[in-house]
Amino acid sequence: MRRIIVTARPGFVVWLCTPRCNRNCLHCYVKGRFTAELETKEAKRLIEEIGGLKPGFLSITGGEPLVRNDIFHLLEYAGDLMHVGVVTNGSLIDVEAAARLSRLDVYVSLSFDAATKETCELIRGKGAWERAVAAARALKENGVPFNPVMTITSLNVHEAGAFVNFAADMESGHASLIPLIPSGNADARLMPSQSSLASAIKSVEEVAEDRGFPVSLWCTPFAQALVKSPYIHPGGCSDLSMDIDPVGNVLLCDVLDFKLGNILEDGGKQAWRKMMSNPLYKEFRDASKLTGKCRECTLKLTCRGGCKARAYLTRGSFFTPDPLCPL
Repeated sequence: MRRIIVTARPGFVVWLCTPRCNRNCLHCYVKGRFTAELETKEAKRLIEEIGGLKPGFLSITGGEPLVRNDIFHLLEYAGDLMHVGVVTNGSLIDVEAAARLSRLDVYVSLSFDAATKETCELIRGKGAWERAVAAARALKENGVPFNPVMTITSLNVHEAGAFVNFAADMESGHASLIPLIPSGNADARLMPSQSSLASAIKSVEEVAEDRGFPVSLWCTPFAQALVKSPYIHPGGCSDLSMDIDPVGNVLLCDVLDFKLGNILEDGGKQAWRKMMSNPLYKEFRDASKLTGKCRECTLKLTCRGGCKARAYLTRGSFFTPDPLCPL
């Protein structure tokens, strides 16, 4: 058997630490996919294995990470090994929690999904807006760096530009937006149309330029064809990222249930090698297999067909064009 040599290390690791949540958001990609999570002892062992890979950043998400009674203990444990962030709806962040996050030097991604209370509560439920705003205020007062996050759906696509203004007014680090991926609880019928998403991206660019405010567009690599502003940073699948489910399975993508290994069973380094050498992982990132208009697109080597998960979940193939690409 030929020896596999992996010289790279993950730049970004995502761990879905729990499937539990105190919200019932319409676009949740986790709900219904998982039922179990690791106990504290095993969670710490998973963190040790991830830390041994020396990743650039560990993002702990869910579900809602703060529903775990041990979350601050886990954040402290992880923080001794690597730079750590948490993705949260903010409902459990009060002044005391914000102070603890500050002491632990944790970066926070804070989900709003709207620029107005009405739209936020339509998507995330009653009371979500006030709690998220209060969390942002507490984080700001305690010096915790954070960025507001918006999943773009047909319900809020018209607020994309206003969301960037909102994020800038809060004096956050940047805004992050991601078009809906129909996994878990998220219905494909909630996806924005191609034209409305294209208009939203242009409005985001206009506000970012006007405010001099940075914006990340997650899972939207085709946006590079629509925007020119240095303030806009379109992103797609990274070759150096690793997604892990609540019980330690390494996933092809955090919205897909293809398992490529397990951190606890394989150990971190072996799990990384198995992922990088897995035929499905390689195929997932192979731009030469693209079909349709992607085959001849001048951006195919950098865009690689847009969001492969979105294509698979709506069209049954990793190689058809992202259904939200307007090109």
